[in-house]
Amino acid sequence: MIPAIEEIIAMLAKGECTQDQALQWIGSHIDLATQDAALRDHFATTAAIGRDAEGNIQARSAVAVMGEQPPTWEGNDLKAMAWWCDAEARIRYLKAESMMKARII
Repeated sequence: MIPAIEEIIAMLAKGECTQDQALQWIGSHIDLATQDAALRDHFATTAAIGRDAEGNIQARSAVAVMGEQPPTWEGNDLKAMAWWCDAEARIRYLKAESMMKARII
């Protein structure tokens, strides 16, 4: 088992491990954090999210994560499109966070 980073630093200070061992353990923590971040991003990009019959994300979900109503569409309105993209990203990462939590239960 890899000690927590605080424990590694304390062990190194007490001479209970070598610098090489400490660096290896700390590197393992970094590798695990990177793997978790990559897995979170994977979950976010592949997560199935609720869509209506036209393939749009559900307005109720979008409003819930954005905390406000969407701007109105006026032709090819970039502001409205950005709002909906932000809403979808938030929904995806909310679901990814839940998936990450479920892994440790």
